Amino acid sequence: MRSWSLPLIMAVILSCLFFGAVSEMRFAPAAAAAHTEVVALSKWHPEINLSHNAYYSWRLDPLLAYVESAVASLWGGEFSLQSHLILLLLFLCSGLYVWLNYLDCSTARILGACLSALFLLFVLFLWGQDAVIIGSLVWLPWLALVASKAQAAGSNCSKSMFFLLLVSCLNALSANQLSIITAIAALVAAAGSAPNSACVGVRRWVWALALIPPFLVLQVTPLPPFPDYPPLAHVVSLTGVRGWVRPLVGDQTFPIDVIDQIFIKSAYRTLCLLLFLAFLVVVIRSALESRGDCASNSRATFFLRAGAVTVVLVALDVLVPQTISVAAPLATINRLSPALFQLPLVPVVLALSLFFAVSYVQLSRNMVLLVMIFLSVGFLSYDAKAPEGYVWRMGFLQKKNALSAWQDRRAARYKHILLSPSYSLINSYGVSLLDDQAIFTAPVFRDIDFDGVIFSDSNGARGGDLFRLQPENEGKRWIAHHGGQRGDEWLHVYFPKLLKIRGVELFTGEFKADFPRGVEVLISRSCVAEVDDFGSYDQILDMPIWQGSVQFSAKGYPYYGAQAEVKLIFPAPVETRCLLIKQTGHSPYYEWSLTGFRLLY
Repeated sequence: MRSWSLPLIMAVILSCLFFGAVSEMRFAPAAAAAHTEVVALSKWHPEINLSHNAYYSWRLDPLLAYVESAVASLWGGEFSLQSHLILLLLFLCSGLYVWLNYLDCSTARILGACLSALFLLFVLFLWGQDAVIIGSLVWLPWLALVASKAQAAGSNCSKSMFFLLLVSCLNALSANQLSIITAIAALVAAAGSAPNSACVGVRRWVWALALIPPFLVLQVTPLPPFPDYPPLAHVVSLTGVRGWVRPLVGDQTFPIDVIDQIFIKSAYRTLCLLLFLAFLVVVIRSALESRGDCASNSRATFFLRAGAVTVVLVALDVLVPQTISVAAPLATINRLSPALFQLPLVPVVLALSLFFAVSYVQLSRNMVLLVMIFLSVGFLSYDAKAPEGYVWRMGFLQKKNALSAWQDRRAARYKHILLSPSYSLINSYGVSLLDDQAIFTAPVFRDIDFDGVIFSDSNGARGGDLFRLQPENEGKRWIAHHGGQRGDEWLHVYFPKLLKIRGVELFTGEFKADFPRGVEVLISRSCVAEVDDFGSYDQILDMPIWQGSVQFSAKGYPYYGAQAEVKLIFPAPVETRCLLIKQTGHSPYYEWSLTGFRLLY
């Protein structure tokens, strides 16, 4: 079979899946901004990533945006963000094709075309319509190409120096603060493109011309306006890392963490593990095949190792606990600049591993790595729960319900609040949270009348120590006796009559570390006594990870308060006679206990 046949088959399969997916639904944007016009977006503006909640300053390529605007004015139309991204994808695909054929023009040119198409489809299947990823990659192959040619021409060639500086500036305009990452990757690729690449470096002047524009961008990238959160607030899942992670240099930074590291780990973990195994298999196989072979393809081996290194860097960030990964290489690089600190590096570095992978395949004609990546992407993008006729999900690394708050009919009224680090919290609760700000700001929870109330719990109690929750028993507590939280604890309250309530407070008193790590609330008008019959109850609240009670800043931005304050406010008032509260989280050290039980009427 010819070297290009298998990539062509893969590209055709992925293209069919791509067009099938597009026929069922449009690409969902990965981030939100205040404007949708390309010219407005070509200036520095704040954006919020709808999945991992990064809050950052960004701009579309201003040069390309004004060219698009001029062209659009000729026919009386206008360029949308989607058309701008399509144009960037065409630049990326053509640049990758030229780069791959520059690496090895002895093979059929269709191999480079197939690999370019596959790379493009991989990006779309992984990240969808993500302007940050696409904008960061668009000039990568072009920069690698001109850097490689400048390396070969030497410093006496002013033409090579000019084109290198030009493409480096274009890369800086398009990739913004991430251009420093793609510039370094391009220089690594340029070093690997030379014959005997294991012994060849990159000249200093090439490094200087390629890196000066990205360094200047890091200095001019503004910090987006930040809401007035109090010092101990948080807006994303707590990672368990003590203290406050901030940039190593500069004093311009956010006062609280805004990137959801827990989501990044969960979204990228499986893909990273599969890519790590794929590179490991191919690296070992390549080492065994080249043992004692002096004529082995050193350039292909260079790109294979470069791709393996990038995957290892991602693995050290997503496959280990946050308490360790906070000191990993990518996290450390993230803290080198306040501008770089605004965005996570995991997505773009993972994309670089795919760039090195297709470069390796072009040089080696070894399809094993490509097949393993193809199968990994196909397996992970398959969604059995998707609507009928659409089972492959484009942009599967994005959060599934990321757009729910932004597409709400009330979103226009609260756009300035949605376009903030509070987005992840609002998306979890729903935009109705902003309508009910008064209830969350000063809820009045009241002690219940214990006359006629029947308690039961996972300890097997039918009252007993549960009546320690009465107001007069201050300082006493009910406790789930496990020596920790296992996720199967529950408390059942049977009221003597039907009550209309809006929330419940699980007061922890002096035992502030004994809050539930996860909580679920269910109700029923007709109560049952047996645990096995609780399945008939209706769920009204589910928080797999309890972050704290929702509070609002002076300007109306919601945030999570202290976790010890367990005030559960329902989306709407409910009528119930029974209240079932489940503790669904896990903690090996702290039990679940209460010193008070109050209701919000």
